Amino acid sequence: MMYSLEERFRKSKIVSWTGIWINFFLAIFKIFAGIWGRSQAMLSDGFHSLSDIFAGILTLTSVKISQKPVDQDHPYGHGKAESIAALCISFILLGMSIVLSYRALNAIFLKIRIVPGLLPLWAALISILVKELLFRYTYYIGKKFDNLAILASASDHRADALTSVAALIGIAGARLGYTFLDPLAGFVVALFIFKIGIDILRPSLRELMDTSLPEDFIDEIKKLTLSIGEVKRIDDVKTRRLGWRNSIDLSVQIDADLSIEEGHGISNQIEKLLLQKLKNIGNIMIHINPGTGDREERNRKLEIITRILQEHYQKFVNFHDLFIVRKGSEEQVYLHLVLARKISVEQAHRVCDHLERDIKRELPNFKVLIHVEPA
Repeated sequence: MMYSLEERFRKSKIVSWTGIWINFFLAIFKIFAGIWGRSQAMLSDGFHSLSDIFAGILTLTSVKISQKPVDQDHPYGHGKAESIAALCISFILLGMSIVLSYRALNAIFLKIRIVPGLLPLWAALISILVKELLFRYTYYIGKKFDNLAILASASDHRADALTSVAALIGIAGARLGYTFLDPLAGFVVALFIFKIGIDILRPSLRELMDTSLPEDFIDEIKKLTLSIGEVKRIDDVKTRRLGWRNSIDLSVQIDADLSIEEGHGISNQIEKLLLQKLKNIGNIMIHINPGTGDREERNRKLEIITRILQEHYQKFVNFHDLFIVRKGSEEQVYLHLVLARKISVEQAHRVCDHLERDIKRELPNFKVLIHVEPA
């Protein structure tokens, strides 16, 4: 199903602002709970929520930029703003994970043993519930509109829910007397954040490096293109992703005898079909190449016709302007036949009938058009 740019931006804006405000209140609550309740795990979780605020702002900004129309400096549009935003989100998460890992490991190896209060435990429970619901909502919008930056934010929300689970286990264990579990949970939270950062980093780098789209998508392009009868062969298919849009560069072979106008019509037909059948198509570039196999086949047929004419040389003086053209699915051969001046119309007609019959015997799908002229 296709959606307008306006609807895509409006939904992305709503989900981004929803995430920003929820993360704002959660971050304040969890950082306060971590400091007041003396929990390293909850403090790490709170800073993770703080990073989500920056991620949400980056997502919102990138979606807005990506909707800008093509201009002279950006002939392919601004779609890669979403990939750049996803890359920045991954860097924020990776940096945050390194800082939090250092703090947690420092507490573990220095054997700092503090029993967390009850408030961090409640903060973890509330965070798990809220962030899981926010993940499901954000993921739904990201998949619906195929928005990489929104999907990156959704992954971040899921990571936050999972890190809150780890924090909950660590805090509960520390309150039961296993005080090392709280900083250990803080370290586990940092590892979760690091993994999500890597998961977001990979696809954003692939898009920025113009990595080809999946093989099944390319196969569908080939299948649709070859369904058009005039396309003889596909020479090359290049694809890449530009933000939420897919770009296609396609080279196809058609009959070498077709006119430029007919080639242009086939190109438009291919483009229209791809836009109708494939999702989120932006730029389509189609290169029309003359079929070399068609030229070889045409030369072979001309040799057959020339041989037949040579076999009938005693019946006419000469021939010239022999050529083959294609009219849709039909092939036609044209030739000028030079006959003796004193030959009767009936004899001329008989010669032409014999030639047409012999040519059609060898080339049954041909229409033979002979122009007779006196020597």
